Amino acid sequence: MSRYIEIAIPPGKKIPTIENYGAGMLPYEIRDDDCWINQIGCVASDNKDDLLVVQTDDNHFSLLPGLEFSPRLYRGQPGFHKKCVPLLFRKLTQIRYLTDLLKKYEFCKLMAGHPIIKYLQDWCIDGKYFKIDMEGLSAHYEFATPMMDVTKSKDIAMFFAMCKKKGEKSNLYEPITDENREVVLYTVDLKALLENSNSDFHVIGFQALPRPDAQKAYSLFVSHKQNFNTCPFVNHKKFRVNRKQSEKYFEMFEGGAKLFPNDIVDEMAWEIKQSMEIDREVLEVCFERHLIPKVWLNVSEVGKFLNEFGYVVTGKHLEFSDKVGRKIVEKWDNNSPLHADRVKCRFVSEPA
Repeated sequence: MSRYIEIAIPPGKKIPTIENYGAGMLPYEIRDDDCWINQIGCVASDNKDDLLVVQTDDNHFSLLPGLEFSPRLYRGQPGFHKKCVPLLFRKLTQIRYLTDLLKKYEFCKLMAGHPIIKYLQDWCIDGKYFKIDMEGLSAHYEFATPMMDVTKSKDIAMFFAMCKKKGEKSNLYEPITDENREVVLYTVDLKALLENSNSDFHVIGFQALPRPDAQKAYSLFVSHKQNFNTCPFVNHKKFRVNRKQSEKYFEMFEGGAKLFPNDIVDEMAWEIKQSMEIDREVLEVCFERHLIPKVWLNVSEVGKFLNEFGYVVTGKHLEFSDKVGRKIVEKWDNNSPLHADRVKCRFVSEPA
């Protein structure tokens, strides 16, 4: 495994907090996301793939995707829904909610043994450790969470608005060519979210698995009582498809291949989602931690309910074999997505 990237902290300086990061953003009224200089004269890197070291809580830092001074996040959808909610709250039935919840935590249990996650969680900069975001990883591998995925890149959002999936299992897309079809682009005022200390905002950024990095990922928490269409600091615009534009974004991201890099976890995640087996340990832990709705008195009752719908509670093999672990590490070492030229830090002064 490659050595950690070291960031030398100058005397009297520290890594920026998420509030410092927001303060450097341009006013929302300035529409140029690519603007390389902000209102106080700071100059950004011209490399859109740079990752910025930012302290996101008292003990952790995250690596935020570039377009450092842009005050906006985006989300594209190939259709508008009057009630727009996260995957966890769609088609909400008791069995669907329960199995979606348990399968997400099965994925988290599997990921806890991922060798790159183990490696990154010990990476320390300025006394802060790298933030492993299991909820963000789960969302990007299409497990049901209460999070709405958003991106720092308008182009990525436009791809998801103007291209549609070719099949349920596939991560391949095709351009939407029906020019009578109405799609939607959401724009989120990130600067306002940060200025108002909005707890619904959730940093994902770079993670051990490739999708969040490829998709310049952030997310927003939306409860089952909320509607993303009316959330604070969120605006949307509906527009009709332009075939040439659809084809442009389709080609820009190679039909989705650039946004869904091939990864060994893809098939494992799919198997968890399709399985009619529920891991006993995950069920017991979720019950003990009160993550399961208080409808059942004990784990046995939950198991009986699952059985009624064809699910079997059993011990599942949710870990990486030594052989698979070695392949993951070898792939990382041969082409690491992290290198010193890519990871940047805009230091701020320590308070007097």
